[in-house]
Amino acid sequence: MAVRMRIGYVLGRKSPFSFSDARSFTEAFATDNIDARGPAPIRHIQWLQPASERKASSDEQFVEHFREQYDDRVPIWALTELLDLGQLSFQYRGLHQPDAEEIIEGPLFTTAWFAMRK
Repeated sequence: MAVRMRIGYVLGRKSPFSFSDARSFTEAFATDNIDARGPAPIRHIQWLQPASERKASSDEQFVEHFREQYDDRVPIWALTELLDLGQLSFQYRGLHQPDAEEIIEGPLFTTAWFAMRK
């Protein structure tokens, strides 16, 4: 199963729109990043903004379907089809450990692809 499908499957079990719920991610990913150099944008919002832009600029038929039928709400298993690998890996880094481990389970994946998580 491709990484897009695994992320969509694992997060989609919780809710089709779990990607927009900060509770789906680690506290470090979903809260303010404050250190001695000053605050940094919340990583979850840093991920959501380009994902929303990709959705808004898409001319894919399935996206148009969600725009028309579901008030422009695209579920995670469809949204992952619009994201590039950089966006997927950024999202992956913010997942809770059990979800991240489930995504990389199986013979298709190695942790090398997601080495950026650490």
